Amino acid sequence: MTTQRKFFNGAVPWLVGLLWADIGILAGMALCLANGRFRAVTANPAAYAAVFAIFAVSAITISVNISNRQDAQRRALKRPIANACVGLYGLSLEVQRFLSTLQFVSHNDLNGRSVDLAALREATAGIARAADALAPSAVLDPADVQLVQMTGRSVVTDTNQSFASACQALDRGMYDHRERWDAAIRLVNGALARIGKTIDTLQRQR
Repeated sequence: MTTQRKFFNGAVPWLVGLLWADIGILAGMALCLANGRFRAVTANPAAYAAVFAIFAVSAITISVNISNRQDAQRRALKRPIANACVGLYGLSLEVQRFLSTLQFVSHNDLNGRSVDLAALREATAGIARAADALAPSAVLDPADVQLVQMTGRSVVTDTNQSFASACQALDRGMYDHRERWDAAIRLVNGALARIGKTIDTLQRQR
């Protein structure tokens, strides 16, 4: 909470008291008007100031209440947003594991060494499990929930396509081995960038 916000919160009781005082003055003006003494009121500058103060204090009080309500809403969203980000970080770690395995396998293949895709297949399964574990809270905005879920599905799709490209790169009937390895790596880098963008979008709302 900022110093300015603390000042407003501390001033609320004083403002409410002033508002009630102004309402009392306004009620007195209304009685004067009802009794045919409005000229006495119009000749008193303090009466005009009281009317203006009523509107000013009302506006300030409403502004403080709105600000406090927004703070409460942000505090209520912090934990669900944090939990969604933790899930995305977990997914990111699985994707990074896949990427490091992919780079190792491609390096061996391009240097004429024998390779086995078992570890890469296992890393693909880890990504699918991490994506399935994403469970954004219903407290979040529906658009944010959809964003997290779509990110998980897109990452799974990209890594599956990357794995397929790796399998094609190992096919000795193919002539563009390096291009296929490069395409597989680009897909994974794109998946990581998508996760980072989603996390950044969520954290800007905290």
